Order: sequence, then C-alpha cells, then structure tokens
Amino acid sequence: MQSARQHDPRGRVGDDGDVERLAASMRAQGLAGCELALVLGSGLGAFGERLADARSVPFDALDGMPGSAVPGHAGRFLHGTIGGARVLLQQGRAHLYEGWSPEQVTRSVRAFAALGCRALVLTNAAGGLRREWEPGSLMRLTDHINLQGRAPLRAAERAAACAYDARAGAELDRAAQEAGVRLERGVYAALLGPSYETPAEIRMLGALGADAVGMSTVAEAAVGHAVGLRVAAISCITNHAAGISGEPLSHSEVVETGKQASARFARLLERALPALARAAALVLLLCFGLAACRSTPPADFDRLELYFGLTGPGGAPIGAAEWERFEVEVLVPELGGFSVIEARGAWTDPEHGRVAREPSRAVVHYFDPREVAALRAKAARVVDEYKRRFEQKSVLVGWLLGTHEFQ
Repeated sequence: MQSARQHDPRGRVGDDGDVERLAASMRAQGLAGCELALVLGSGLGAFGERLADARSVPFDALDGMPGSAVPGHAGRFLHGTIGGARVLLQQGRAHLYEGWSPEQVTRSVRAFAALGCRALVLTNAAGGLRREWEPGSLMRLTDHINLQGRAPLRAAERAAACAYDARAGAELDRAAQEAGVRLERGVYAALLGPSYETPAEIRMLGALGADAVGMSTVAEAAVGHAVGLRVAAISCITNHAAGISGEPLSHSEVVETGKQASARFARLLERALPALARAAALVLLLCFGLAACRSTPPADFDRLELYFGLTGPGGAPIGAAEWERFEVEVLVPELGGFSVIEARGAWTDPEHGRVAREPSRAVVHYFDPREVAALRAKAARVVDEYKRRFEQKSVLVGWLLGTHEFQ
C-alpha cells in the first residue's frame, strides 16, 4: 500500500472519499470498536506503553493518513484497553506548518467518528503565558483562539461557540483530583508556526486572553465537535513563552519536558480515560418505542442488542447506582463501547413475536462481524451475571446479523 505522502500530495483538498478510505483502512487493520480516541502531542507518546493488549499500526500502513517528520511524533496508532475501556491512541499528528491542508490534518478525527468513537481527547505541548505555571504543568483547555489563518470546517458545517465539552472537562477535573494531579484551566492560542513566537506576539496573545500557545489542536477540536464527538484537550506546559523566562526556546526542550511530565500526565489519563469512555457510551435516549430509537449502524458493522428488565427481586426497581455498578463491573469489561436506551414502549420482532420488557433498558453494541464468535460468549456472560445479580428469569438478546436472531 502506498504511504499517505505518496497517495495524498500536500495541499490537495480532500473529500468524504478520503475519510472513507482511511476509515476502511483502519478498520481492516483492526482499529475499530473503541468509544474514545486520544491524540498524543510532542513528547507525550510514552503513554501508549500503558495500554494493555495494544495493537500497533504505523501511519504509512494506512491509506491516506498523513504523517509527521517532527521529532517526538512516533507516527502510529495503538488499539488497546485501559481500565477496561477500549481506546484508539494516535501517537503523533500532522501539522499545518508541514504543508498539510486543514482537511488532511483533521482527516483522522473524521475517521474516528466514522469508526464509532464518541469522545476525543487531544493533547499537546504548549508554551505557557502564566509566570506562575512552571514547565511541566498541565492545563485543561476551556476554549481556544485560532490564529492559524486556516478554516478546518466544511461549508455545510457550523462552528461551535466552544468546541470543548463541559461534561468531559468536568470528568478531567474529577480524575485529576482523584489522581492527585494539579490541573490548571485556560485558553489555548494556536499559531501556524513552525517558528516560535516573538516576545511582542506573546504580549499580544496575553492581551487577547490566552494562557498557553502552540501550533496544533484547534482544527482537530473544531472538526471533532462538528462530527459529533465529545471533545476534551490537555496542554503540557513545556516551557515559558518567549519573553517570560528570558531563556531561548528549542524543540528539544519541549520534548524533554514532556517526557519529564509523563508520570503525572499518565496518572491523570489512567483515571480519566475509562470515565470518559464510559460517559460517552451512556447515551440515554428517551422515546416511546425502541424501534424509533435505532440509529444507522456504522458501515459493515453488525449489532448486538440486550434488553434488561428494570425490576429486581420482589418487584423493587433496580436503582441507578446498582445499574451503574453493573455497567462498570460487567458491561464495560465485556463489551467496551455501548449505548444505553431507555425504552418507554414495548418492541416486538414481527418474525419471532418476541416482546421486550416494558419498560426496559436496552444496551446496543456495534461490532465487526469477524468478532461475532467471541462476542456471543461475552454476551452470555453478561446475561448470566445480570440474572444472578437481580434474580431475572430471562434477558432478551438480539443479533442484527443481516437478519435478527433471538434467544
């Protein structure tokens, strides 16, 4: 297969076909089935070593994936698990200053959405405008200022007032507190690069309200929000910006400081990612009939549906805390990504005449058809555990494998 550089000359504006080819190539390499995607910036790639059962795929093995020649960007995807959540990790990114177009820089983000991801965490190395923030500090992005002079969105896409999801940000704050990691909050300014900013430019950015400055992230965040992902972002403040410390700036310092901050950065992400993946999976759709709730499956994917009764022993309702514990202890380890639908009306399969409980809690999981054998065993374990915990006589299981099958 041709590399991205051969297949996709820089400067050419891509289209949906480029995204579809990249998504299909990623799916063929086993990179599908994750609720959350994570992009690692300069010097932060070591976090990939924390993934369990990781599968590695280099950028140049994928059709249409632009690469980076910048030091500190490994140029590969990792597919693995952390805390029971399945995560798709991108080590390194392409930059506008390398000659790539906005469409090419954000192509992987659109592919994440096409593969079924629901949340996106972006990370970067940034210069700090706050004297009190020492190099190695971590900052959650609350907003950004795009001064790159490039429009990442398509004509039909509407820009958000703020691309960063408040709930995802709250999850990061909570994870930081639990992990004992100080997490600042601030506004990130993005310039085109590749040269560092002058002291006068830094004073201008400070007057505009920026707390950190870098050369990435904002296009990915804008596109991520536009395609329906819950976006969060973290900057590692690797140096004081020009004119603040008096020291000359260098990319080697950026990479080295990122490595030094990697332990705290990893503690934060290890806490945050499972919670973010779980929050992204719990999409509650309130409706009158389950049939009206069904969304179009991802291309070439099949669907597993599990219908759970809402009452436990003696007819007592299964409370929210009990259900959440079941999700964390059983559903997430077995299924990874899923959606939860609160069905307010019965749903009947016309061929088999089986009716879901009313009301019922339905869990929907999309999967690669090649995984069906292993998934049947996982679904059986989920059903057995639900019956045991809540003294259920039966759980309705539906497989959309071209046609429905029921147990």
